[in-house]
Amino acid sequence: MWALILMTFFEGLSVSTAQRSDAILSNPAGLGFSPGIEVTYTGDADNKHNLMLAMGNIGLFYSVQNNVKRYGIAEGIKLSRWMYGGFAYHLDESKELSLGLLVRPFDFLSFGYRFSRLKEESFNVFGLGLRPLGEYFTIFGDVMLTKDSIDNYVIGGSIEPIKGLKLYGFYNKDKEYHLGIDFAVDFIRWGASGNKDTQNYSFSVSREPRRSFIPHKKVITVRLEGGFSEIREYGFLGKVKKPSFMDLVIRLDSLSREKDIKGFVFILKPAYFSLAQLEELKNVIGKIRENGKKVIFYADVYGIGGYFLAASADYIYLNPSGDVMLPGLSSTSLFFRRALDKIGVKPEFDRIGRYKSAVEPFISDTMSKYNREQIKVLLEDIYNVMKGSIEGLDSLLETAYFNAEEALRYNLVDGLIYESDLDSIIKQEFPGKVKKERLFTRTPSYVREKWGAPRSYIAYVVADGSIVTGKSGESPIPIPFLGGRRVGSETIEKIFEKLRKNKKVKAVVLRVNSPGGSALASEIMWRAIRRCAEKKPVIVSMGGVAASGGYYISSAATKILADKTTVTGSVGILNGKFVIKNLLNKLGITFETIKIGPHADALSSFREMTQDEREMMRKELEWGYNKFLDRVSRGRGLSPDSINVLGEGRIWSGLKASEVGLVDSLGGVLDAISLAKELSGAKDAALLYIKPFKKPIFGGMPISTSLFKEEYLYLDLIGEIKLR
Repeated sequence: MWALILMTFFEGLSVSTAQRSDAILSNPAGLGFSPGIEVTYTGDADNKHNLMLAMGNIGLFYSVQNNVKRYGIAEGIKLSRWMYGGFAYHLDESKELSLGLLVRPFDFLSFGYRFSRLKEESFNVFGLGLRPLGEYFTIFGDVMLTKDSIDNYVIGGSIEPIKGLKLYGFYNKDKEYHLGIDFAVDFIRWGASGNKDTQNYSFSVSREPRRSFIPHKKVITVRLEGGFSEIREYGFLGKVKKPSFMDLVIRLDSLSREKDIKGFVFILKPAYFSLAQLEELKNVIGKIRENGKKVIFYADVYGIGGYFLAASADYIYLNPSGDVMLPGLSSTSLFFRRALDKIGVKPEFDRIGRYKSAVEPFISDTMSKYNREQIKVLLEDIYNVMKGSIEGLDSLLETAYFNAEEALRYNLVDGLIYESDLDSIIKQEFPGKVKKERLFTRTPSYVREKWGAPRSYIAYVVADGSIVTGKSGESPIPIPFLGGRRVGSETIEKIFEKLRKNKKVKAVVLRVNSPGGSALASEIMWRAIRRCAEKKPVIVSMGGVAASGGYYISSAATKILADKTTVTGSVGILNGKFVIKNLLNKLGITFETIKIGPHADALSSFREMTQDEREMMRKELEWGYNKFLDRVSRGRGLSPDSINVLGEGRIWSGLKASEVGLVDSLGGVLDAISLAKELSGAKDAALLYIKPFKKPIFGGMPISTSLFKEEYLYLDLIGEIKLR
């Protein structure tokens, strides 16, 4: 039995160090720690062989010793953040059953236990592992007890002087010593150990890479197609179907610091990104280049947004039949007042804020001078941001549209190639042997080496969509005014209340991408966010738009960060209805209303409001607007009068908002996470993604939005926790 443990890699030597496939025969509880797909073979000169397969938390094994065949199954499960349990059962005639426990409360401490019963015999193995100097130096001791006697004990340790190379040794009760070596190259591991009497050897292949003894030069290809939502998309059985924008920038930032990665090739396909997302991506690409990585861009066609992004690269390539289109920026508004008059629909709206333009398409047939002013200023701000990245943009607007040959002649691109030519470009720019890997198809994380569970967390919450009362969710058919993504006050309130109470959550990053919505829902969210911010830092990262109710909820945070091109502000309020009485008359539809109370049908679409009712509604508007001013004033530390000057429904670019004090500073997701760690003092905190709503396991429409699940983002941490 003990020989089974000795014929393995270092991790399988002790019940305290066991994990993944090495744990199947030594301590099955280790299957619950860093689950993955891995197959391991071990053997020795005496014709003893073991084959172990780990598939997530499940393990299979087959062994041959002295012509005796053993085989069976094993499983490890996570009992808590730092405790794991497991079992192994022999399906052969021995019917041996083993139960295991693995406890890893700290990075430096691991305790393991295994109980095994074979027919009438049973034994217990207790093990203790220590890492006094970090994960590159490990010592352990195991003792095996049968009834009341010590049957065996092992003392050993390992050191990893170079990443991917482990030297180890151990000594047992029989005064035998063994020396061994393990080394890993990406997904493959080799090992050998022994003494003057015996030699063991091991070989392993896994889906997840390990720290590599021989680093390979790599180039990462990034396909930007279809855009990246602020929220992850989940598919069958909760598997991430499409990563979020946050996943994209965090992964790129993380990979940019890996020494074996020499460059990135971005392939731009038809995709939707908000201008703020493009700006953040551009900043990440800038960091990639600062870290000494080369960046190449390719597209069939570049629009002004795509070229704004590509301009941050070392080299820009274009399809020989493609175009570069730099016509400038424009904004077109539709007005429905005349159409409504023709069909007999009367809009009855009121607003506070001369810039509050959301009602203009229904009450007017032209744009107001105030709306025209704010849109023009917004476009100018965005254009100036782009002009800072695209050299000579002013003069390029005159030509606007460049075919491939013209783009090359104007030095807008460095070459004309087809996408299939990128391999030759990679060989040209990255000489020598280079491995090409695609982002997100590349295995997301290395095999987990750290023992302990995270001691603290930064929560990442997304408020993406229209603000409504009730629960968050989304319609499978995003029809304007009828469907789309919803940010529910009940969901956000529940999330922030749990985050406020959880002592392990040291700070919260709230990503806001919302044009607003219900004033009541915004107030409920504001209070929940504010209560949380009074206890721990809450950092808002504004996305493409955080206006009206989106700004309302943002103002409750400790700090607000926005991109230069974010659309924010719109501190104003409106209400109203459509009266369809004349439309019904035209259609020959009659109606009759019975009411108790003169104003029972004041908000009905079947009649116009009286003057008294309009005054009532105006009073409600003024009350709501003053509350809006008060909430922003309390959050921003400015007087209500100062906020009113900046308000009146006016939208601001993130750049201007930072100048007038509506936001604290400019920055994106990565900056918000860094600031959250800085203000909380939790430099080593892990990041948690909070699911904004729950979907059925087969995808499709949401079934429950009252529950949420937390997942690690920093991918060297595996597992999940429940907030209590």
